[in-house]
Amino acid sequence: MKWLEQDGFCIRPDYQSTSRTWFSGYKVYSSEEEARDLFNSGKPLSCFSLDGNHKRVHIAFKEEETRNTTVSYLTLECKQSQTAKNTGMHFCRFEVAARTLNKDKATLNTTDYGLMLPLTLGTSSCDSGLYTLVYSDWHVLRCSEGRGVEKGPVTVDIEIISGVSEIVV
Repeated sequence: MKWLEQDGFCIRPDYQSTSRTWFSGYKVYSSEEEARDLFNSGKPLSCFSLDGNHKRVHIAFKEEETRNTTVSYLTLECKQSQTAKNTGMHFCRFEVAARTLNKDKATLNTTDYGLMLPLTLGTSSCDSGLYTLVYSDWHVLRCSEGRGVEKGPVTVDIEIISGVSEIVV
């Protein structure tokens, strides 16, 4: 979780509040280069979806924005031909599909916010380029070659529990 804190996703331990603080929105990275470097090196990213399209996510970055009324972003598209499933989470390969500069925020229909999390085995990120999405409502990316790409609740991974002969309730 240290990377979340370093990237500004977490409230610092010294933060004092009597009420719960909710995060809403997405991080705007300092440059397109920073966003691409994080993506290409398999680091977690803040993202958003437009028009309910869960096959594409967008990574915002600064590029001569106009007084917080415009946004620039990379569009990443999920490639269903390369998927993996690990501990109930679905992972897909994402590729940069487009680059949009200075889009008027008022014209965007932002429907979801989330985190892109890389497939990690052990203590390091894989170089597979596979990511999952965890949305702000705790739904996740679900993808498979036969069913397409969708957003939904985490599913139970039968492979994890198939070796258990008796479940105690």
